[in-house]
Amino acid sequence: MKYSSDGYIVNTWLMANAIQFILFILSAVSWFPVIEALFPFLLISFAGLVCSIPPLVAAYFCFDLVAEASLPVNTRFLVWLLVYPTIVLVEGLIGLMIFRQSDLSGLLFCVPGIAAAFLSVLVRYRAFTLLVSSKHSVNAI
Repeated sequence: MKYSSDGYIVNTWLMANAIQFILFILSAVSWFPVIEALFPFLLISFAGLVCSIPPLVAAYFCFDLVAEASLPVNTRFLVWLLVYPTIVLVEGLIGLMIFRQSDLSGLLFCVPGIAAAFLSVLVRYRAFTLLVSSKHSVNAI
């Protein structure tokens, strides 16, 4: 079976967006028990999907560096587990600079995205190890 880093990145990104959507809905239901209050959170979830496209592109560039590093597979996974949420954090910092926000309290909006990125990488551990193993065997030939 052929594994591709493109498919891994896109599937992890989609899973992170689904987890982020679930986190937003759960927080909306816990804060506002009225069903009409869900619309703003659905709008924020859609905005999160659009805003997560730059980290997707950054992940394409970073993933091969991590996957092809001369480290044990579990160490590469731990590095990827730190890099992927950090990409989301850096995107939040860039967003703060674009909107000229001087306080870092705006980074609270990044917390669901960071948590979703972390959880999606954790859930896709087996796919990561299979992909890295297949890349290593192809590079060894």
